[in-house]
Amino acid sequence: LLAPLVGRAAREVMSQEPRSVGASSSIPQALVMMVEGGFAQLPVVDRAGAVLGLLGQEEVLRAAAEQAAADDG
Repeated sequence: LLAPLVGRAAREVMSQEPRSVGASSSIPQALVMMVEGGFAQLPVVDRAGAVLGLLGQEEVLRAAAEQAAADDG
């Protein structure tokens, strides 16, 4: 499966126009971007555009589950 990709660079297969979310963007806003764009993850960037990390659907669900558990006491 991967043999045809040996020797190819990441830039050859990466998203050419990636979407990102600002560090202070709301979680619902980020989720809308993910759903509308068909992305499982989005880069989180600072005001200068430097990547701070990745926000994925899994991280959002985990945070929601932890918050729900904490709210339940």
